[in-house]
Amino acid sequence: MKNVIVKMLVLASLVITASCSWAPRYTLNKQGSVKRLCDAPVFYVLRNVEGRNIEPIIAAADYWNDALGKRMFIYGGEDLSGEIESTPHMLTITQLDILPDACGWAHRTTRENGCVKEPYVILKTSCMKDSKWTETLARHELGHILGLKDSDGPTHLMNTSALENHKFYVATPTEPVNACESEIEKLKEIY
Repeated sequence: MKNVIVKMLVLASLVITASCSWAPRYTLNKQGSVKRLCDAPVFYVLRNVEGRNIEPIIAAADYWNDALGKRMFIYGGEDLSGEIESTPHMLTITQLDILPDACGWAHRTTRENGCVKEPYVILKTSCMKDSKWTETLARHELGHILGLKDSDGPTHLMNTSALENHKFYVATPTEPVNACESEIEKLKEIY
């Protein structure tokens, strides 16, 4: 019985310490360059975003600015009428319910050198149940815009199945989920 308890404690400690041990992966273009924001900081505008979701999305962009220690995203306001013309250096974040199997989608076209142009993010309305999940979802999608791929790490911000199921393999967080230090360090290497 004592051996079983010791093994359980060892396994529990591995789960806690291994939560950020999976290596983050970059998103690469066809030429093998990391897809990244070469023109940072990038202005972002919100289109079709409900009032209650604006602050969590802004907080998600500010989170990445703080985590990377530099200004990557600058809030450019709301585009209520759809009149702001997109530019290659502007990020558009839209709230829609058109994604059948995902809570969010980050799109970025890249030039041959790996630099992102015309990035946009779609956040699924039905997944934006409260501010912590809205911010977590926005953090995840902005992580893609910055160059991170989905992760297998069960508690990683970039774990897509955890986002879709609205749960991470830990107790339901009372705060938005943070990126692992390894994810942040990988991004600092390219910025």
